[in-house]
Amino acid sequence: MKYNAIEIESIQLKVITEAIDEMVNHEAMNFPKRNTDVIVGFSSSTHKKVFNILLVDFLSNLDKGLFNNSSSCLKALREVCDSPSFNVSNSIACLEKNVFILKEWLEEEVSVDTWFPSIELNIDLKIRRFDFIKICGNTCKHSLGRLTKTANDLRKIFQNNGTNISEEESFLALEDFYERFHTDILSYHASYLCEMINNIRWGIHLYLLPEFQRSHTWINRDEGSYKYLIPNNIKTQFTKNCYWELMNEVRRKPYVQQFSADKHLKIEY
Repeated sequence: MKYNAIEIESIQLKVITEAIDEMVNHEAMNFPKRNTDVIVGFSSSTHKKVFNILLVDFLSNLDKGLFNNSSSCLKALREVCDSPSFNVSNSIACLEKNVFILKEWLEEEVSVDTWFPSIELNIDLKIRRFDFIKICGNTCKHSLGRLTKTANDLRKIFQNNGTNISEEESFLALEDFYERFHTDILSYHASYLCEMINNIRWGIHLYLLPEFQRSHTWINRDEGSYKYLIPNNIKTQFTKNCYWELMNEVRRKPYVQQFSADKHLKIEY
């Protein structure tokens, strides 16, 4: 179905807020009471795997039916920032800034000294953060029988680093890659990743706050009943529901307070 711009944005932001709330929350992670120099710990190794999987989903293209095109959550956020439907007095500024920060961080190529014992290779591997997060997330999610594309992706990364490995060696190297990049490096980056993702969540909140203040109307304050004055251009029942739920998200505020990760966790890799 075709939706207009404000309807698409309402759908996008509902999907994105739900995705972020599933990734960054108090059930999956342990946050100290302070909001500076924070080190985020996962509640368990399973929660860490789920975080990696959800992050890959967040960065991967979704079904084009709802968004009118095949787009990732991060790309959809960039589209919202380029043409915001609810922008009041530059309320988009915080979201725009934090989407840019995450995008730039993910696209940066880093150099990681890595030992692959399964193929007896030590290499200073140059790789985008986006790529190692994707490979690790897919390794978390799938059994060996569904990792052929992931193994081929790793093989191409080796080729880009001037090292050729066979198809069989790429499967052998996956476990070593996972150990280095998921077990070690993702743990190192977790605090800053959560900070950046949570800042986007707060950016969405601040962007939509003027619209919430315009739209929210009490029916009976004593009974706690209220309604939203839905924009006229939001026409279908589905997109009206998305808008309503989005305004309710603004009403309750994000789950995790804003924080800054320990500065020592923003230096390497």
